[in-house]
Amino acid sequence: MKIYKLKMVVRFAGFGQRLVSLVIDGFLLSLCYFIINFLITRRFNYYTAENSDSLVLIQLVAAYLYFTIFESSEYQATPGKLALGIKVVNHNIKRISFARSNARFISKFLSYITLFIGFLIAAFNKIHKAIHDIISKTYVINTNPVKNKIRIIKESGNLRGQSIKLKK
Repeated sequence: MKIYKLKMVVRFAGFGQRLVSLVIDGFLLSLCYFIINFLITRRFNYYTAENSDSLVLIQLVAAYLYFTIFESSEYQATPGKLALGIKVVNHNIKRISFARSNARFISKFLSYITLFIGFLIAAFNKIHKAIHDIISKTYVINTNPVKNKIRIIKESGNLRGQSIKLKK
């Protein structure tokens, strides 16, 4: 009897992929903000300082819900990440919990207050982890099976350690 073990070798999402996905998500959130701003200012018929404080709070809640719900959902990614074929996982390459997604979102503020240095860290380490990934113990990986390799390790014989690529 031949016994095979399948071992997934994942490829971490690069800094460029992560940056482009953030731009896409930023664009989508901007559309949401525009609609929210339009509806609120139309309701009050004018724009005041009181409205602007409320709008900032509403926009923060919208961003919080957007990132935490999408990243902890079955998709494991925001629409921007889905468009680029990347997702957020835990150390077991499984879906992250809503609590971990909260920690990830909140820890992003460290990157904002340090003038984006927390984000730039991802460009200079092997597994492309930003400061919010390190704090929340998450990873951003490619979901494209062609880019990821499946290693077939045969318990005995000459296939030991050979790699194959999956075809779509």
